[in-house]
Amino acid sequence: MSKRQSFLKLKLEETRLCIKYSSVDNTAVLYEDDFKDGKLTAAGYNNLKEQCKTTNNAAQVEITVPENYKENFTELVESFAAKEIVFLNKKIRRIKYIVCSLMLVAIAAFILGELIVKAKIFNNLTVVASWVFTWTAIEKWFFEKRDLQIEKYKLLQIVSAEVVAIRNEES
Repeated sequence: MSKRQSFLKLKLEETRLCIKYSSVDNTAVLYEDDFKDGKLTAAGYNNLKEQCKTTNNAAQVEITVPENYKENFTELVESFAAKEIVFLNKKIRRIKYIVCSLMLVAIAAFILGELIVKAKIFNNLTVVASWVFTWTAIEKWFFEKRDLQIEKYKLLQIVSAEVVAIRNEES
């Protein structure tokens, strides 16, 4: 194979991959290699999640799959997503407990610092510690929790997506 032929082959493969992994107009496209033995593979599911990350949050997602895999596709996606949603719910609940604990420690440190007036250094240290605990709690609540909620919403968007079948090109 000449250099020109190998270059053109690589360019064609690159174009195919760009088309495969692009997400335009809230659509995701899965191909034959995303399935194995009639089931969606873990790599195919990850491919679907990656394509749906760039979709519009407000619009319905449309997933295009090969015609012979449409029949049980929804159940397969639901089984994959259900495990992840349960895990995300646990992480969100854990963040809520951590935030409550951090805020209680921050309040206790601030009160302790105010009660001990004689030791000015200790008072300053407790005020700084209370602010550190407060900031950590705020960071977890507004940033980490929000990221997990967005990820959960994207999974729910995938589960509720409209599935469209396309004919196999080989037929």
